[in-house]
Amino acid sequence: MKLQSRAFDGLLRNPDKIRGILLFGDDAGLVRERGRGVVKAVAGSLDDPFRVVTLGPTDAKELVGEFQSMAMTGGRRVVWVSDAGDALAGPARAALATKSDAMMVLEAGELTPRSKLRAMFEAASDLAALGCYTESGADLAGTITQTLKQEGLTATREALAYLCAHLGNDRGVTRSDLQRLAIYVAPEKQVTLDHAIAITGDMTNLAVDDAVFFATAGQVELADHGIDRAFADGATAVGILRRLLSHLQRLQQLRNVMDETGVGAAEAVRSARPPIFFSYQPLVVKALTRLRADALAAAAHAVWEAEFQCKQTGTPDMWLCKTVLADLSRDRLAN
Repeated sequence: MKLQSRAFDGLLRNPDKIRGILLFGDDAGLVRERGRGVVKAVAGSLDDPFRVVTLGPTDAKELVGEFQSMAMTGGRRVVWVSDAGDALAGPARAALATKSDAMMVLEAGELTPRSKLRAMFEAASDLAALGCYTESGADLAGTITQTLKQEGLTATREALAYLCAHLGNDRGVTRSDLQRLAIYVAPEKQVTLDHAIAITGDMTNLAVDDAVFFATAGQVELADHGIDRAFADGATAVGILRRLLSHLQRLQQLRNVMDETGVGAAEAVRSARPPIFFSYQPLVVKALTRLRADALAAAAHAVWEAEFQCKQTGTPDMWLCKTVLADLSRDRLAN
């Protein structure tokens, strides 16, 4: 069955209703976090040698035997597989066909709807497949707010806007940065903008954001300078394109608000939740003024295609990334 993110906590409370779960998507940190959650919910810990066995992508031949084995100390056993892919579809099907009360936890990267492994877990009522994708917007703000609350902290509006703009590409990295932030802020109880910048404001992220926001606002020279600085600071083409796609999706949400309610760009930006970091607000207003809904959709599709091409062997990814941002800033994707 296809499992929705909002149903995941319920599954953790009652994991006995399924025999296996496939966790997949572009957020490797979130995949790992949820995998650990399932293992701990079933076996009670992550490192019980009698109840938890870990396998890698080259251990497919061991899957059936490990899934059939019983825990020597009693209790339900977990077979936990990392870097799973379609090559595991056959062994997983064979293992699940046996009489076993074990739990199969598979962690994978991005899988298309045509994936054999994904199709198998989505189709069976006693299996679950859950996509784990990079968070943005209200979902990311909720994760940040909840994590800070667990540390006994709140954040100012400006700090939350800054954190939303600079975190979210990987759940594990986001958690780590917020934990460092909590240590840095202690014993104070509120995270300010200065706190957020001190912990997460590395120059690479700032350069990437400059390139992305200037490009969508049509600031050609500044966008070119930003992307050159981002690459010089160690940014990757895929990382920049993912940040750009996330920003375009946010612009699409704001454009929908404008079209549905009739408010102007400035009002839509001021009322955005989570709030937009104040220094970028004028650039977002410019972007919404120049890019209509169809242009934003076309730009998002072009960025998605560029990211796919960047992952192909031999592709000049830096050149491709710079071309997409240049075309966007020069209105070549907006027509």
